[in-house]
Amino acid sequence: MTTLNFALAHAIGRACAPGDEIVVTQLDHEANRGPWRMLAERGLVLREVALLPDGTLDAASLAAAIGPRTRLVPFG
Repeated sequence: MTTLNFALAHAIGRACAPGDEIVVTQLDHEANRGPWRMLAERGLVLREVALLPDGTLDAASLAAAIGPRTRLVPFG
């Protein structure tokens, strides 16, 4: 899965411009977070959605992280 995500991130990254945003969550495995972090090194903005104290995804944090420059929200 990690190899596939790196290939996918590389392909999608070619269609993105510096300043475009990718939103990941703290729930995601490194296999999903690492490939998108690679794009941040090329000028894309990586936003991270927080977890609530009980370990669930914070829906308000997700809504706040998605904006007009968001191009992808890859999570399981």
